Amino acid sequence: MHGMVNGRYCNVTVTGKVQDIGFRRFIESTANSHHVRGYVFNDPNGSVKMLCGGSVESLDKFFHAVQTRTPSGVSIEQFIRNEIITDIDLNLPPEFLKLGTDEILRKV
Repeated sequence: MHGMVNGRYCNVTVTGKVQDIGFRRFIESTANSHHVRGYVFNDPNGSVKMLCGGSVESLDKFFHAVQTRTPSGVSIEQFIRNEIITDIDLNLPPEFLKLGTDEILRKV
């Protein structure tokens, strides 16, 4: 997918019991199987956050899968999805990546 023609970007915040139980790994593999690019990380506030890019259909299927095939132990309270309206390429990685929290905290 070159550029985001006919594609969308979404910022997603997931709250609930979502950290340290394999949720990010599940999101990473689910996103890659749905041809969704981007990354996911644990926010220090206890939520899991994602930046996602892909076709409208791919994103819809991915978000549905994440919310309906949740691994045991994971409990989603809120799944907040905000579309990012932009003409700019957000330079997402070619594959969906799970970022380590320590990498993010070191940069803060």
